[in-house]
Amino acid sequence: MSSRIKQIHIDCLAALKAPKSGLLSNPFKYWNIFDDQINEMISGKTYSYNTPSCFIEFQPGEVKNIGANITEYRDSIWRVHLINMVLDGQNNTMEQNLSIFDVRDFVKSVMLNANISFCSKLQQSEDRLDYKHGNIYKYILGFKSNFLDNKGSLFDTDSGFAIADLVNPILTDNITLLK
Repeated sequence: MSSRIKQIHIDCLAALKAPKSGLLSNPFKYWNIFDDQINEMISGKTYSYNTPSCFIEFQPGEVKNIGANITEYRDSIWRVHLINMVLDGQNNTMEQNLSIFDVRDFVKSVMLNANISFCSKLQQSEDRLDYKHGNIYKYILGFKSNFLDNKGSLFDTDSGFAIADLVNPILTDNITLLK
């Protein structure tokens, strides 16, 4: 996995764990990268987790080389899968979960204001409930952005072939002295 894609996940999870606004209160008891955990949990194939929980899914968009081996992924998609289970809902109504909408509002506020590394500002693209999980409520918020990846490019300082690595330090010092 590209370290830039790894950083995107870290940034998204960090934004949701500790929002910058003191007005927002984090509702989550569990966070992770999306791997269809809800269906795995329901089928008993994996562990259960506390709710409300949040899972981040990233799908790189259309690939375009924009020069110097920099890759642009247009319309990359972030989906935030929100999971909540409330068996005794508000106002003594059994199995009615209105709190999922508070969780949805929190995520929308945070993600639309998040600074995600190597990406343009997120724009909302999806907003829906997923009704396929019995008493477990699942809400999906989707966001789009452009993502730039410089892995393997002339600007990738980890590759050993970056422009900065190819510049002769003696020449650079001489140019600085001439200014």
